[in-house]
Amino acid sequence: MIQGQSIGKFARTLLGPRLFAIVGKIYRSIFIDVKAFINILDGQIPQNSHVLDIGGGDGHLVNLLLVRRKDIRVTMIDIASDIGGGLHPENRRQVRLLPSTPLHAFNSGQSELVDFII
Repeated sequence: MIQGQSIGKFARTLLGPRLFAIVGKIYRSIFIDVKAFINILDGQIPQNSHVLDIGGGDGHLVNLLLVRRKDIRVTMIDIASDIGGGLHPENRRQVRLLPSTPLHAFNSGQSELVDFII
């Protein structure tokens, strides 16, 4: 952490939204081919599903998924207090954000079932 901030939050502040999106895309590409992953997910998620995204972060993966799948709803949980900052405005109505939520807290307070977990 840098003065009480996570590295991601510090980078977002330093770079601003436009440059952070570019750097974030490059950073993710080192670890995973996000588009290939979305291709796999798209074929596995049942119609009209409620999807749980554990560790949702800025919402990049959810944005790409919702471009293809307007029929699903997503709940993003993350232990971070600031999540979903990169969600596109047109996707926000399909996404429920639960920041500062560890998985065990989500499980204990959840009354609605999920159909698919990322």
